[in-house]
Amino acid sequence: MTSNIVFNILLTLHIVGGSIALLAGYGALVVKRGGPRHRLLGKIYVGGMVTVVLTGFPMSILHPNPFLFGIVLFSGYFVFSGWTAAAYRKGETLLLERAAAVGLTLLSLSVIIYLVLAQGDSSPFLTTGRTTGLVFALIGVVVAGRDSLVLRSGPLLGKDRIIKHLISMCAALISTTTAVAVTVLGAFPQIPELVLWIGPTLVLSPVISYWARQVKVGSFKY
Repeated sequence: MTSNIVFNILLTLHIVGGSIALLAGYGALVVKRGGPRHRLLGKIYVGGMVTVVLTGFPMSILHPNPFLFGIVLFSGYFVFSGWTAAAYRKGETLLLERAAAVGLTLLSLSVIIYLVLAQGDSSPFLTTGRTTGLVFALIGVVVAGRDSLVLRSGPLLGKDRIIKHLISMCAALISTTTAVAVTVLGAFPQIPELVLWIGPTLVLSPVISYWARQVKVGSFKY
């Protein structure tokens, strides 16, 4: 009974934090980048995501849920990575940030290997859970692996710092959007479950890649 009460309190805070993060995150994308409103919305977004992470981990343990645990871990890393890129303008890198990048890269690789080798179904790629896990693990390898290499190369300055901030924050926003889509739109059985899990990634990833290229060539106003 006590654990259920605790879970419900955490769930309420989790929903509130996620809702605030979602609104602030998309708000930060549409206002002028680098301006006062962008910075304010960014701080609100980070605060909402911190609430999501701090409530999500104990929730995934009280009511065992590996997908919730994975999404919270994924989101937490990318919010932390994006925040450091914005906060440390002289390119300083934290030891914790380097360790987290290496850790997420190795963990994501382990998940990919497990999903590929997993037995029990005719194909490990046919179930929604495995497909979703594979997609998010691949994102983890690509982005966290890139972070590992970039952070080892020296101070992160200029466009490289902005690109890291952009990619990391948007990656966290994808996982928040996915969680909301699965929770809210999951009530409509006519929408395939796989679409809810993978749709936000398929829609937003090309946009993020486009913006990163625009930053690189100097045509993205920040």
